Amino acid sequence: QEQDEFQKEIATLQNEIQTLKRCRGELRHRDLRMENQLLRAEVKRYKAFVDVLNQSVRSLPSYTREEKLRLARTGVESSVGQMLGLGYTSIRDDSWKFVYAPIPADINGVA
Repeated sequence: QEQDEFQKEIATLQNEIQTLKRCRGELRHRDLRMENQLLRAEVKRYKAFVDVLNQSVRSLPSYTREEKLRLARTGVESSVGQMLGLGYTSIRDDSWKFVYAPIPADINGVA
């Protein structure tokens, strides 16, 4: 949500810059100070967004080896359960149809 707001604000600033550039070309008037302020504001918003991302990455918890193993085991168990459910559904559900696909002769060459 914040990113959307930043992007909207940046788009508004970019539109203002384009308008200033067009006006400068038409009127032969240069307002470099205003363009510089708009660009600085745009860069400041980008930096703020990157800082928020960096803070969130730094605040992620570091897991112990046991926690990593437990998370991996949970993921594997979930995957196995999903595959068994899919296999059971494919056998028991009449809406599933068998499809036979030819196996290429050079399948052994695939690494």
